Amino acid sequence: MFRSTRQNRPASGERAIVEGMDGDGGLFVPKVLPALSLDELYSLDYRGLSSRILGAYFPGFAEEKIKRIVSEAYDGRFAVPEVVNLREAGGVYFLELFHGPTLAFKDIALSVLPSLYMESKKKMGSDKGTLFLTATSGDTGSAALAAFSGMPEVASVVLYPENGVGSIQECQMLRYSEGRSLAVAYDGDFDAIQGFVKRVMTDKDILGRDIDLASANSINIGRLIPQVAYYFYAYARLVSDGAIKAGEKINFVVPTGNFGNVFAGYFARRMGLPVGRLICALNRNRSLGKLFKTGRFRRRKRLIKTITPAMDILVPSNLERLLYYATGEESEAVLELTRSLRTRGAFRIPGPALAGMNGFASYWASEKDTLSAINYVYSRHGYLIDPHTAVGYHAYLQYKSRARDKTKTVILATAHPFKFPATVLKALGKDCDDEFLGLEVLSGITGIETSASLTGLEKYRARKSVWTADSAESKLKARLKACGLR
Repeated sequence: MFRSTRQNRPASGERAIVEGMDGDGGLFVPKVLPALSLDELYSLDYRGLSSRILGAYFPGFAEEKIKRIVSEAYDGRFAVPEVVNLREAGGVYFLELFHGPTLAFKDIALSVLPSLYMESKKKMGSDKGTLFLTATSGDTGSAALAAFSGMPEVASVVLYPENGVGSIQECQMLRYSEGRSLAVAYDGDFDAIQGFVKRVMTDKDILGRDIDLASANSINIGRLIPQVAYYFYAYARLVSDGAIKAGEKINFVVPTGNFGNVFAGYFARRMGLPVGRLICALNRNRSLGKLFKTGRFRRRKRLIKTITPAMDILVPSNLERLLYYATGEESEAVLELTRSLRTRGAFRIPGPALAGMNGFASYWASEKDTLSAINYVYSRHGYLIDPHTAVGYHAYLQYKSRARDKTKTVILATAHPFKFPATVLKALGKDCDDEFLGLEVLSGITGIETSASLTGLEKYRARKSVWTADSAESKLKARLKACGLR
């Protein structure tokens, strides 16, 4: 059973997945967080872990149904047998989450969501048409479109910031922009897009009530929960490899944008995983500010476009879920905080709630810091990381230096470095503004073969179209009509 962060209204697991958000704008959270015994998890492979965790959150789904959903999600779609890969370099561990179809961590949860969603619809007895409306700052879009591309019964619209994603990221999305799937640039930043998506999802009169409207963003609990599995997997691997003892705490560093990935780690800790610190790695936008130190949050007035576009976010949506738990699951307190953010652009949480966040820390990296981290890790350890993971590495060094904490640490490697060849090449002292040419150059320098999924993408540029804030609603309605949903 689930409930809304703002009104505590109950919802079944299937309704939480199908609707994505409550009608009051609140996000769904589990009524009770399941506890897992670590002993039973050590013997499971990644698919078994994922099935066990999904089954714990969605007990209304038959065990065999969950296993089938996981099998459909991962079998034959990932480049490594265990879906993810744990790699040690320079005394820290990198959890590689980028071995899926679009080379980003979003593939892991979004490969599960389509079947999980359709099974939820069946349980609800809904025969309405389905539209997935998704805001993306870079990687969610292509992962969502790839996941739904084989489902003709689903229409998908992905909105991404015009001039706010990398060339390769954009062309990955446009590659899937055909048939009932559409990727379109939006003349605004990610926060503006996310605001539009939330408005459409909560105001059912905009598109009508004769369709099921959902989101592939981490505001959808069905997208967030599958991410919990890789925290448990990383821990189990460290134990089985003898790097830590069972029960010993570890830290996780998470490149942070919309706060969904790190919040999955929070769920894992609440479920019994021995997690010390969850360290949020931020870019120049510093979306969390000094929240964990002072309890104050203020929305920055202007978004800075950075070399880590997937993290170019001002207000992380999943922060609302943390506020809910930190305030003792007081929905009225969450409602007041979100109202303050909407009207004043800021809020301050009370002391007891701040104490509920003491397992978090945050550090940020400049562009120079990010490039230096890529160069350092590659030159010293022969390991190539992408810019977002580099922000994570810099945050790790900052935390280690200031906290003098010797706890074993896992950095979530959220994207393949070849998704950002121009930036990675710059870090290695090579200039190449053309990202597609940069793939060849980077492969030549490092000896790493370019993934087949990245070759030939530039031809899809011709599919690009742009919506404005004024036209988006009418364009979306026209899209529904074109897909036969109106």
